[in-house]
Amino acid sequence: MRDLENLIERAIKLADDDPLLRAEHFDLASQDGERNAGIPAESAPLLPLVEVEKEMICRAVAHYKHNIHRAAMSLGISRNTLYRKMKEYGFRDDACEVAAP
Repeated sequence: MRDLENLIERAIKLADDDPLLRAEHFDLASQDGERNAGIPAESAPLLPLVEVEKEMICRAVAHYKHNIHRAAMSLGISRNTLYRKMKEYGFRDDACEVAAP
């Protein structure tokens, strides 16, 4: 949990005076070592922080093709924390969509 908080705090610092947190503020590394530039700044929607966290978790899991270890490493959190967050947000094990209640 603390690692994810650190990631978000770092993104806030990188955002400087920008009121929006954007994908490029999170510095996710791709499989080939290149930075994930994310979506263009001018088209980024304003999202609550919890939604940003959900989106970043989903992107990392999808990017690493559900390799939880690599996704967790890219987010700067442990596998256990990633599993807990996925469960907390209701993600299915095989997809980022929220599981039906």
